Amino acid sequence: MMINRTLNIGIILLVIHPIISWANTDKVSPRINTIIATDNPQTPLYLATQSGLYLAKDDGQITLLSQEKNNLTALAKDNHKLFSGGQTSEGANIGLGTSEDNGKNWTLSITPSHFTGLSVGKNQVLYGLSNGVVRSNDGGKTWIKTVQVKENIYNIAASKTLDDTVYITMDSGLLVSRDGGINWKPVFPVSLPALSLTVTSKGKLWTYIAGKGLIMTTENKPKLDVVYNGFGQHVPMHATVDESNHESLYILGNKGQIWLTSDNGKSWDRLGGIPKPQSTVAKKGETLFNQYCASCHGNLAVGESYSVQSLTDQKYIMAPALDGSAHAWHHTDEQLTNTILKGSPRTVRMPPWEKSLTKQDSLDIITYFKGFWGRRELECQGPKHMNCPY
Repeated sequence: MMINRTLNIGIILLVIHPIISWANTDKVSPRINTIIATDNPQTPLYLATQSGLYLAKDDGQITLLSQEKNNLTALAKDNHKLFSGGQTSEGANIGLGTSEDNGKNWTLSITPSHFTGLSVGKNQVLYGLSNGVVRSNDGGKTWIKTVQVKENIYNIAASKTLDDTVYITMDSGLLVSRDGGINWKPVFPVSLPALSLTVTSKGKLWTYIAGKGLIMTTENKPKLDVVYNGFGQHVPMHATVDESNHESLYILGNKGQIWLTSDNGKSWDRLGGIPKPQSTVAKKGETLFNQYCASCHGNLAVGESYSVQSLTDQKYIMAPALDGSAHAWHHTDEQLTNTILKGSPRTVRMPPWEKSLTKQDSLDIITYFKGFWGRRELECQGPKHMNCPY
């Protein structure tokens, strides 16, 4: 199978939205690099960002946890100990950081490695991503290079129940090593990009495979069981499980949204909640959107989810997200109305709806999906997006 489309995963920047509140930050929200569950339901997540470590509360309030504002590109947790990797604001390698007080203070162990991923496995074996896979059997004091690969590795997760077992996600799929990272083989017989990845202390494995969806399986008997594929173009990049409730999973998408499920992927919410339509116009727009638009543009206007066809057919035009994470806000309401009523000349998949919808109907639909937009999208809609200060 030839993958002809490059996944537009980009950088992960939290969308500025009223339900998410960053405290003690500048006007621009910091880029989130990865997330780790705290196992505390009131403050469920650590956020490793470009400007330090933050703590996320269940209501969407996010505050700075550590005064060391390094660009943290890797984060792992082992009981009450945290491990981190990254760079200073000047770009110097910080080596391996260790914290035993929930991330408030750190001890740095300078190593030649720049970590883009970290994971703690059985018997406290520490694995890292640093131009390939590295392993430490002594808590990070010394490191062994197990394999160097040319292909980009997105995530690493070590088994907490099986000796010397570790997983990585790559453009070619999900791979497993059962000898400490030396030899690798595919977990599933598919060659599609695998991205987010996490393994629980009870042997449950979660991963997102583009073109398939979110997979939940077990380490002992891995099966390609898709539990959800409704993220649209919010590509799941990182995942973490609340070890106090193994049905709870948090996902960080490439657009910065943090998704969560507490029932093994059957239903989903977002950190801080999903905006609900308040006005009569927006509620009518929601009904019309679900009737005419959601089948292509996704529930909650998240866009069309990646399929095998969209990844392999260069001529395939995906239905874009309309929730402010793509380019809908680059167009005025008048332009958006014209597309809804007249269709798109780029693809027959966007037909004209003028025989079914009135102009007011189209404006109601636009009002609905603009309810997902943040400050940047609302204040810089249309031509103003070219010089947006946010």
